[in-house]
Order: sequence, then C-alpha cells, then structure tokens
Amino acid sequence: MRINRDMTTASRLKPYGVIAVAAILAYLPVSSMLFTLRNDVMAIEYPVQHFMSECLRKGEFPSWFNTWNMGFPLQSVLTWGVYSTPQMMTGLLFESNIYILHLEFLFFIMSSGWIMYKLLKTHFLIDHVLALLLACCYMLSGFTAGSSQWLLYITGMTFIPLTLYCLLGLLKKPSFKYAALFAVSYYLLFTNVHIYLTVVSSYALFFFLLLYFTRLLLSKTPRAVNIKTIRFLVLALTGTAFLCAAPAYYSIETITYLERSLPLGSHSDFFQSNYLHPDGLASFLLPLSATKTTHFNTEGTVLDVYIGLLPLILLPLSVFLNLNREGGSKKQWGWLLAALFFLLLSFGHLTPLRSWMNILPGMGNFRHPGVLRVFFNMGFLFYLASSLGDTRLPDLFVKGSLERKYTSISTAVLLFLSLLVLVLYVHDLSGTWKGSLYATVKDITISKLILFSALIQVFFTGLLLFSIVKKQRLFTVVLLTELIINTLSCTPFFTIGNYQAGEVATILQPAKGFPVQQASPFDVPAAFTDSRNNSWPNINTYRKEVSNNVSMPGPLILEKVSLFVSEGEMKNSLKGKQLVFLKDSSGGTIRIIQQLPSSVRAEVSLIKPANIVLQQGDFPGWKAYYNGKNIPVLKNELPFVNVELPAGKGELVFSFEKKGVMYSAIILHILVLLVTCLWLSRKFFIRSSSPS
Repeated sequence: MRINRDMTTASRLKPYGVIAVAAILAYLPVSSMLFTLRNDVMAIEYPVQHFMSECLRKGEFPSWFNTWNMGFPLQSVLTWGVYSTPQMMTGLLFESNIYILHLEFLFFIMSSGWIMYKLLKTHFLIDHVLALLLACCYMLSGFTAGSSQWLLYITGMTFIPLTLYCLLGLLKKPSFKYAALFAVSYYLLFTNVHIYLTVVSSYALFFFLLLYFTRLLLSKTPRAVNIKTIRFLVLALTGTAFLCAAPAYYSIETITYLERSLPLGSHSDFFQSNYLHPDGLASFLLPLSATKTTHFNTEGTVLDVYIGLLPLILLPLSVFLNLNREGGSKKQWGWLLAALFFLLLSFGHLTPLRSWMNILPGMGNFRHPGVLRVFFNMGFLFYLASSLGDTRLPDLFVKGSLERKYTSISTAVLLFLSLLVLVLYVHDLSGTWKGSLYATVKDITISKLILFSALIQVFFTGLLLFSIVKKQRLFTVVLLTELIINTLSCTPFFTIGNYQAGEVATILQPAKGFPVQQASPFDVPAAFTDSRNNSWPNINTYRKEVSNNVSMPGPLILEKVSLFVSEGEMKNSLKGKQLVFLKDSSGGTIRIIQQLPSSVRAEVSLIKPANIVLQQGDFPGWKAYYNGKNIPVLKNELPFVNVELPAGKGELVFSFEKKGVMYSAIILHILVLLVTCLWLSRKFFIRSSSPS
C-alpha cells in the first residue's frame, strides 16, 4: 500500500514538475545564469529589492528608502514594499544578488503555470493533460515574454488566477476555508502586483460577482444555498478589507505626495503610449514578428499576443461545440466576450473603449493599455476550457470524430498560413549570419524575424498534423516544445541583456552595511555609464549614498523633491552641502556619526541658533531629537527635513518612525503565512473533484 501511495503522490506532482521544467527551458538564458535580466527590472525593481534585503538581514525595518531620489517611503503598493509578504520573506532569508533575482523571476513564472493548472483542472476541465497544456500556454505566452522586465506584471500572472481560483471555490463550496483563502489571495494580489492590474482585476471580480448573483437569483437555486453563499462571501470580503486596510491607507497617504497622483489627459501621447497595434495580432501565429515591430508611441513588449498553437487549434472545435450545445452555452460565450472586450481595451486609443473606462474611479491614472491583454489571455483560455470541459485529449484522435476533424482542419490551416508566410519572406534568408550570435540578433531585421518565426511554425504545425493522424503520443510533446522554443527565441529581444552575473556584480559594487557618507549628495552620481556605453540607473542605491541626481524614478519620487532638483538654481544651492548641513552660513560644525536608512545621528556644535537640514524628502513620519528630547520638524522652502537648534553642543538625531506601518506589516505577514502554510500542507496537491 505504501508504494501505491507514493506512486499516487508522484503522479499528482508530475504536472507541476513538467510546468517547472518547461519554464526553466523556455527561459534558459536566465535559469542558467548565463545572462542577466535587463531594463526596468534592473533599473527600478532590483534596487528596491536589494535595499529591502540589506535592511532586513541587518536588523533594520525597510520603511524609508534613503538613497532613492532623496528618500522615499516603502509603505505603499506602488512597487515592492513592506506589505509584500513574498518580498519580505525573500529579503529576510536570502542575501540579495542577481542569482536570487533570477530565481525569483523563474519562481513567479512557474507559479503562474501551477496556479493556472490548478484552476483549470479544478473548475473547468476533467482532462488533466489538457489543463496542463493550456496552463503552459498561459505561462509561456507573449505577455510573459514581453513583460519579463517588469516583475510586478509577472506576479500578476500568478495572483490574479489565484484570486479567481479561491473565489470560484468559495462560490461552489462556501466555507470558512475558502473565505480565508480568498482574503489572503486578494491581499497578495493587492500588495505584489502593479496597481494597474490590481484595479482592473478588482473591477472584473466585481462584475463577475454581479453577473453570478443575478444569474443565481433568476435560477431555481434553493434560498438556503443563496444565503449560505452570501454569508461566507461577506465574511471573505470583510477579511479582505481587514487585510488590505493598512496598505490601502498608507498607499493613499503616499500617493498624495507624488507628482503623478492626478488623472492623465486621455488625449495626451503619454496616456496613449504602449498600446496594442493591430499589426501585433500577427504574433498569434508568429511570435517573433512582435519583437522588432515599430509603431508610433508603442513598442514590441506590448505587441506580443502569442499564446501557443493549441488555443488556435482548439478554437474552431470550441465554437462548434457551443453552437450545438444542448441547454445553451451562455457561460462559455460570456468568457469569450470578456476576452474580446479586453483585447479591444488593449488597442488603447484606436477604439473608444479605453477612454470610456475612465468613468470608473482610478482608471484615468493609468497608461499602457497593451498590458490589459493578459486579461484577454485568461478569458480566452477560460472560454476554451469551459467549452471543452467534458472533452478528453484522446477524443482529438478518434477516427471519424468531430473532435479529430476540427482539430485536423485547424492545424492544416495554420500549416498553410505558416507556409504562405515562409514563401513570401524566403528571399530574406541570405546574409543573415553576422559572424556571431550577438551581432546577428542585434542587427536582424523584422522581415528575417518573420521568416524564422514562420519556419519554426511550419515545422511544429507539420509535426502536429502528423501526430494527429499517425503518432498521437507525439502531440503533447510537440505542443510543449513549440511553446518552449518560441519563448526561448524571444528572450534576446525582451528578457535578457548581454551581461553575465559576475559582470553585473562588478559594475554595481554593492557596499557592505550602512557606511557614513563622505561625499556631498550633489557630487554623487545616480547613474553609471560602463565601457560598452550602457547606462546603469540608480547605481547609488547599491553604494548606500544619497544623491541629488534623479535617475529613472518611475512613480517613486516625492513631487516637491522632483520640482526642487529639476530647477537648476535651486538644485545648485545644494552644491558642496553634506547630507546634514547648516542652512545659513552661521558658524558651527556638524559631524555625522551614524547613517542608517531611517535614522541619521550627528554631533552638532553651534555658535548661535541655526537651521539644520537633512537631505531627505519631507514626509510624514520624520522626527528629530536633540540631546534626547523631541524637537519640532519645520516647514520651509526646502522640500527636506529641517529643524531649528539653539547655540551650543549636542547630539541631533533624525529618525523616520512609522510604528503603525511596521506593526501592521508584521501582523499581516504572520496571518498570510499561517493561512498559506495550512493550505499548502493539507490541500494543494490533494486530488480535486471534477469541475462543474
């Protein structure tokens, strides 16, 4: 009996292992550590993560990011912050380096596949292999490749379906367990995902519940069931509100101090940037076509709508089944309409829908409409899964069956289209090789990329057609390999740079501990240009030095600080000034004896009363102590922390204190970890019931 139980456990774990291996192979340049991630993940997210890890491992609570653009609070959900349980745990357990960053990147990609597989096989499909294949399509989609330089988008691919999984479980089996899981899953979504995706997810969940209960009220469902569902849903929403109250409150406080806190003009180029151009639809079949496609005010990272060959192959079959389904197929068509709605939203200003959405609170604050195609991916896969709920993979190979007929025809059409593109672009094959892989990839043209993409798809569609007719066991392997190869071929354009991990460590030169800064912030560079003429933003964060020079701030900069350092004369007034300095030229000396992220201690000797300035952004939470006594923090024309001291000698301490942030974050992390550990240890790999 013990052997049988072990075999059963192995069979349950196998799909999760396949998903993990597929992610590792698809992102081999990252998983092998041969190359590093690039662009925003290195310029914005990695410095924040590095700082948080350094603080946690040295006993400091990372509430104030002192080296980031003259200081910034990490109490909000705008990027990685103290309410992110995964980030706090990672920073506490592991020393921050490029290897940990890569492992974190791979983990979130894997977990997106794991959660989608769990969701599909529990609530949509009876065939676990089909659920596995569709989960891999989701995990290795063009959205993943295009968004690989923004971890806050990658995390959304995990926590959005996780929240839906818990919600569906709550609606089907109302219980305290699912109420707690929903509250925790939404908290993770709220605190770990780009706020744009969180807001859209929240609206989508609201409309989903509205439609669900409207349908429930119109149905013949017993009243007792309705009341039970509503009772536990209210409990789940109450728990969600409790968990999210603190991060929401402190995020609102932070937003009021930002320069990008107001809605954007819907007709501005900035608001309309990074939309999905219709040309990007070619990447459904030819993913490489999006990598170098150029259109005004957008880029390839948001043009890639690739989702694998399987969804394209299954689409005609799913439409036929729904058109001939007895008892109606409103639920299935609803998923498809939702998918198409989000696809149209992704087109941005090319359709009026995105502007219309600004009527909803918060939507006017966001750009990048092309990012919304992740919801198209989910809706499209849910449509296919709900349409094929009772279909098993072997049904696609039964001779004479409608499943085999439609699958064969759709595969043949895809093969024909790939061959057609190959014939049209075959003349571009000559002169491709430039002597090295790096030079070839760097200088390759869009027409050559389309040619190679077509060549890849001709090979795989041909193999798929052969496997449907002759070699059925080959079908699954070909579909997985196609996903891996196409994702791997996109990584040089979207995911990786040409630096190895050792090179990055040499360039960043992270300082140990928290040394006292000797150089004036005015003289500290915030960016570094290396020998290859590549710029490394926010380099001062690794060296633990405050700088007056702003470099790639994203949303993480206080408005008054931004205005001050952007004005030449005002910024020049800081030239030669130390981190703590005398505002006026009155006599006196200041010597910094300790410099921590949220605390600076200095010895002061003044001939007469003077104003002392700390070059950190003025934000609620800063306090000052002189000789152990609390003194008021003043407001003046400088956007920094400053105080008035009497003549004499003493010790001055500036301290950023937000005990509410620290205590609430610790309590929330304990609750989240407790619920998560209980779920994972008892339920995650237990055989699920058939979907309904």
